[in-house]
Amino acid sequence: MQPEPHRFSRATKGRFDSSDQRVSYPVWDRAKYRRTGAGRWFALVFAAIASFGEGSI
Repeated sequence: MQPEPHRFSRATKGRFDSSDQRVSYPVWDRAKYRRTGAGRWFALVFAAIASFGEGSI
């Protein structure tokens, strides 16, 4: 599973856009895209934790 920060932002109505731009931002940006496996895992875990209770996972 590859987290998509722009979709996460949309699903959470931008709730996490200002608190952590590594995992949530409103518009897709290639420069912010995770290139390493470790970076992708971090984003996935953070998104799962942040959205717990949001009904998106």
